[in-house]
Amino acid sequence: MTVVQKKSDLHRLQGEAYITKIIAGENPKDNLRYCGNLKSLTTKMTLSRTPHKETVTGNNRIDDQITSQTQITLSFSFEDISKENFALACQAATNTITAATVTGETHTVGGPDTAFALAKNHLLTFTSLTKGGGGSGSLVLGTDYIAKPASNIIYIPTGSSLIAGDEVTASYTTAATEEILPFAATEEYYYLVFDGINTQNGKKPFFFEAFKMQFNVLQQLELIGDNYVELLIDAECLYDISNDSGDSEYGGYIRIVK
Repeated sequence: MTVVQKKSDLHRLQGEAYITKIIAGENPKDNLRYCGNLKSLTTKMTLSRTPHKETVTGNNRIDDQITSQTQITLSFSFEDISKENFALACQAATNTITAATVTGETHTVGGPDTAFALAKNHLLTFTSLTKGGGGSGSLVLGTDYIAKPASNIIYIPTGSSLIAGDEVTASYTTAATEEILPFAATEEYYYLVFDGINTQNGKKPFFFEAFKMQFNVLQQLELIGDNYVELLIDAECLYDISNDSGDSEYGGYIRIVK
């Protein structure tokens, strides 16, 4: 007897994801932004039906179901912590803060073994810290204060000549930085393309697109851990009549080509 080995169509996908904001009058496919490495991209589909009960037998048996709602949710795990991905994650506005030279910035010391934060971030060089509002009293770096590179924290160590209530004047320079302001942007709609390959089947192409999405806010942000920081975000796929072929319950939401 001849045994025919049947082959399953197994999938293990890798690829690149592109997202762009939907702007009225423009083709979103013309301005795609690569969103960096995606650790995961998951699709969840929901089809809600309302049961119809017959009224002939007296037993109220369900004899039909009426589709009342279709819903698709996409879950993303971004490893690329760019300002654009952060903006998606928390409906944020983003700003570029230029490099700066600061002189005469005053602070009041809390005492030894305390710290204070400079007004600007990403310390590039720390020029001086002097005692008194006029900045006349000299202080020694490493003994009276410690300036951490790339930080904006100035630490007053035990043994410093500074005491609680002393006023100090700081001068320093900072590097250019990116500022992210959650919930400061208006809600937008987005278009997604996943351009992938099936590594289990000869690297055949796998194409996925979501025509219209609205992102929910960041689920969690693990700032300290053993793994790379990830942005875990969900997005709701919304109906787009211009992309509805009319041949399925999910027409106008997504499309898969494989």
